[in-house]
Amino acid sequence: MLVLYFRFAFFVLFLMELRFLNFKRKRDKYLWIGIILIFSYIGYAFFLVFKRRLIIKRKFEPNFNRDK
Repeated sequence: MLVLYFRFAFFVLFLMELRFLNFKRKRDKYLWIGIILIFSYIGYAFFLVFKRRLIIKRKFEPNFNRDK
């Protein structure tokens, strides 16, 4: 029973991480949710390996202009 709680907590944390990522293809997000549901920790390890290829890299573009 305790294992199910840990797995659920792990899945919730994964969903929180996934929410902020911008994937190149929209369906990849749903694909990874399915993979994590099926394979759990091993699926997350694969996600970490392939994550750089699947997401759009964020650019640092600060806007320090406060003059409007």
